[in-house]
Amino acid sequence: MPNIFYYADKDGRLRANWPGVSKRVPVTHKDGTVTTESRKVGQLRLGLVVDKDNLLFFKEEQGFFHFNPEDQTCTEIPSEHLPSWMEERTLRHKRPPVIVDFGGSYFLDELIKGINYNTVLDKITYQNRDRLYAMLQYYILSNRAANGAEGWYQHNFTKFLYPHANLASARISEFLEAVGSDENRRDFLQEHISYLLKSTDEELCILVDSTGMPNKCDLEYTRVSAHEGDVNIEFRVIVVVQKSTGLPVYFEMIPGNVVDVSTIDMIIQKLKNLGYKVEYSLGDSAYSCPAVLERLVLSGIDFMTRLNPAYDTYKNAVENNLANLDEHGKNVLFHNRTVKILKIPTVIATDKDGKDVTGFVYLCRDINSWHGKSNHFLNSKKVKSYTSEEREAECDRFGLFALVSTQELPEERVLKEYYIRQAIEQFFDYAKNYVKFLPVRCHSVKTVKGHLLLAFIATFLLVLIKNRLNILDSPYARIPLTLKPDLLEDSQCITIDNGDGTDIEILIEQEPLMTIFKGCPSTLFSELQFQKADVYDKELVPSVPTALANDFYKAYHMISPLAVLWNSATSELSYLYKNGEENKCTRRLAFAQRPSSTDEIIQKRRNEKEEKKGVQVLAKYGLTLDENGKVIEAPDTSASQATPAAEATSRRGRGRPPGSKNKKTLEREAEMARLEAEGKAPQKRGRGRPAGSKNKKTLEREAEEARKKATRKGSKKSGKNGSTTSK
Repeated sequence: MPNIFYYADKDGRLRANWPGVSKRVPVTHKDGTVTTESRKVGQLRLGLVVDKDNLLFFKEEQGFFHFNPEDQTCTEIPSEHLPSWMEERTLRHKRPPVIVDFGGSYFLDELIKGINYNTVLDKITYQNRDRLYAMLQYYILSNRAANGAEGWYQHNFTKFLYPHANLASARISEFLEAVGSDENRRDFLQEHISYLLKSTDEELCILVDSTGMPNKCDLEYTRVSAHEGDVNIEFRVIVVVQKSTGLPVYFEMIPGNVVDVSTIDMIIQKLKNLGYKVEYSLGDSAYSCPAVLERLVLSGIDFMTRLNPAYDTYKNAVENNLANLDEHGKNVLFHNRTVKILKIPTVIATDKDGKDVTGFVYLCRDINSWHGKSNHFLNSKKVKSYTSEEREAECDRFGLFALVSTQELPEERVLKEYYIRQAIEQFFDYAKNYVKFLPVRCHSVKTVKGHLLLAFIATFLLVLIKNRLNILDSPYARIPLTLKPDLLEDSQCITIDNGDGTDIEILIEQEPLMTIFKGCPSTLFSELQFQKADVYDKELVPSVPTALANDFYKAYHMISPLAVLWNSATSELSYLYKNGEENKCTRRLAFAQRPSSTDEIIQKRRNEKEEKKGVQVLAKYGLTLDENGKVIEAPDTSASQATPAAEATSRRGRGRPPGSKNKKTLEREAEMARLEAEGKAPQKRGRGRPAGSKNKKTLEREAEEARKKATRKGSKKSGKNGSTTSK
């Protein structure tokens, strides 16, 4: 008879397994032959060892039991027969945690409800909504694999938000398979795109790129991929990102050996059917095939992309204009690097009538790269085998690249326009490093699709958070017109034109906060995870958030509750805030962007508005300004025409009415308004004493020290004279 196998787990606890019995089992092979093989039968996991001598074990699903090796049966131990120490252990195991992680899950739940994104998530058809929302939080808040979701759930506030979620590892694959169905993906993307367009002023410009998903799973989409010289066994994911916001619009899973350039037409056509009619596309050199660019032009879609050196458009631009680039190229400073740029009109397509469509190739040379690579080449050993002409031709190739666009842009804007595409690289960075895009440990295509869908939603929320927190160092933010509130106070907004004098943008002044989100999306949640909550019978009491966590709450107009009241029978939650306050996070607040105008233009328009407001104040009190900006008081004719009865009714009490100002104050305000309009207003200093100034006590102390010093100096001099006389 085999023996029980004992071993220690990663926490040092003793566990046991019953290895079973070896038996000869008949096996039928493909050729029809039958043989017998030795296989283990009756293997059992006995769980945690409670009493090794008496063969008592514990498993979560069975509780305490006794194992009989003779017939391999497990006998449950009734609670009345348990020793006292075993009863305490049972109660301790079933007792819920007394402290749970609170800040991150509370913030995410309030954000999703505040921006009304739950209407998009509800388009995903799945019966257990709690499991869907709980898994979405797990993808954002935890960097562990999916099999650790249950342990995380038991010690997180998510358990109280979504009490009916079942995150057992055995059920997660079934959940991902159900969520990732083609119907769910289609319904979600259609609602997501509609939501995004309404929140961003119907912005239809896109960035498109793909990324490899290396995996050794035997999936239908897994192929050998050779992408930019890197060979992997993988499938690929194409992602479309909105140009102005960097928010993801669409994703598509494709086989690993599909070339990027062959997918752009398919992506644009699918986006069109989902309600997103692309007007502008920006991609890298993998999408710069001349045939594809011609189809984009004929479809009325503007584009900008980097040219692939393998195509004739790039070769012709270099051969015919390389000398002009060095001689007539314009030097542009971009991110502390000098780049020479030469604009070249080029025929990039032929329309339906046979006419040439002209675009622009921007031939560029990175001076820093050119110098570095040239020095490395000239100092290498192989340079001796080159002739002088060959060395010169080789050095001319260094640092060169070319961009092609249907739009004519000033040289200063070309690189800024193209490198907006870094937003899609940032999406891949967040998705792969923070939201479990990789590694993919799924063994069926349906499960992978569900995994990618959840990761896409989680990355969307992270980029949305980043966009909001990255504008807090700017004094103004642009509010999308489609989300413009019906009523805004004049003190909260100013209006400017969009450059063409027609479109009006709303700019609302932001509350100044330090820059609290520098690239790493885990900063916010790593700070919020320090806020725990004590669990009691009828309520949860969150701890006081840190100063930085308060800044995060403040950025989204949220506040941490004093207590969370909960009913264990119905699982209902209600928040208790200080002084009756509540969260005011809205979609308008979350989708605010940096203004398109410069700070100088915005401040100039604000000054004009303040000057106009000052004139209106003067007119209210019957005052005007002359050519020199001095206040002229208008003659008061009402006093001579007033009747005694009117004088009696208009008589007021002693003193100046509240809010009124005297003549000197009005003259001073008018003068300041005039100086501000001319840009000559004196700079206001901050609170506190000016730098270098001293108070009265300091001046008195310094005068006393100077007096004593002069006295000591005089006494030394007199002593010296006296000694000379005595000698």
